[in-house]
Amino acid sequence: MSKLSLPPPKVSKWAVQQEPRALKEKSDIGPPPYGKRSNFVPKSVLDYGDGGAFPEIHFLQFPLNMGKNISGPGYKGTLALETTKDGKNKYDLVIAKDSNMKSSLADMTPMDIPQDGFLRPSEEEVNETTQRTRAALEAIVDFKIQATQPKQSAVVSKQNGGATYVRYTPASGSDQGSGTKIIKMMEAPVDPFEPPKYKIKKVPRGPPSPPPPVMHSPPRKVSAEEQKNWVIPACVSNWKNAKGYTIPLDKRLAADGRGLHDVTINDNFAKLSEALFIADKHAREEVKLRGEMANKLAAKEKKDKEEKLRLLAQKAREERAGLGSAASLGLAGYSSDEESRELSKEEAQQLKEREEIRKDREKQRQRELRISHMGTDTKSRILTERYFKTF
Repeated sequence: MSKLSLPPPKVSKWAVQQEPRALKEKSDIGPPPYGKRSNFVPKSVLDYGDGGAFPEIHFLQFPLNMGKNISGPGYKGTLALETTKDGKNKYDLVIAKDSNMKSSLADMTPMDIPQDGFLRPSEEEVNETTQRTRAALEAIVDFKIQATQPKQSAVVSKQNGGATYVRYTPASGSDQGSGTKIIKMMEAPVDPFEPPKYKIKKVPRGPPSPPPPVMHSPPRKVSAEEQKNWVIPACVSNWKNAKGYTIPLDKRLAADGRGLHDVTINDNFAKLSEALFIADKHAREEVKLRGEMANKLAAKEKKDKEEKLRLLAQKAREERAGLGSAASLGLAGYSSDEESRELSKEEAQQLKEREEIRKDREKQRQRELRISHMGTDTKSRILTERYFKTF
């Protein structure tokens, strides 16, 4: 069995011992652990331990020599940031110029560049842009002109929660002596505690799934008695009628259950009715007696009045006839109650005439009373007929 031979080492042990101390102690040199960095200030690349800067140390730091001006072979320096004509940053400067790499879409699109190196728009594009510019400028000018015209309102500004300021110039005839006014218009505040003006209605639930079919026996003819038993009366309540149905009185009474109770009348009702009947009868009798007494008094008063009139008429006739005072004194004691006294033919004739005159006057008074109780049309017709009869 042959002995395995290894190639000789490229670096001898003496070369390792002669390495710089910084490279030899690279693994040992680094940032101190947390809690022991109170006075630590990184000054070399080894102090960062192949890491970034320490944000808690307020000192100018260059980890891995980033951002530090280092001169040496192969170092080209830091590139200055440039911008395009549109103001955009040119990040493609890091690309080598001799490479065939494209960094924008314009580099890959062929363009017909004129000889002078400038691309000009066509006549149609120039005219279209000119028209749009002219329309925009005219709109701005018209808005400014309308704002300065009288009887016109223009919005000055809109801020402060939707408030709008309007310039108002009144007409010369309506409000003389007043200039332009600024009116502030804004929406009325809304009370957050005001109840909503709409009502949320629940959507009715959809129909459920159809129930399983129920197998029935073949139909049979229903007798009249069974039909009568299946007639169920509607529920009628005297207290609740939400739908506003018109319910007959007999249905209401039937729902009340009054027909099922026995009607019992108390004996006191009969006693009360009898007492009221007797009281009414006595009252009617008293009214009748009072009426009779009033009629008798009226008749007696009428009779006395007629007697006085008769005596006065007799006295007047005697005075006209030229009779003496003795005859008048003899007649003064005359009374109609003396039925036994015999009257002469002349006195009887005079008495008869007076009775006829009295009856005529009574008839005339009754006629006038009836006419006063008639209507206006009937009264006027009767008076007209009476007027024409007199001629």
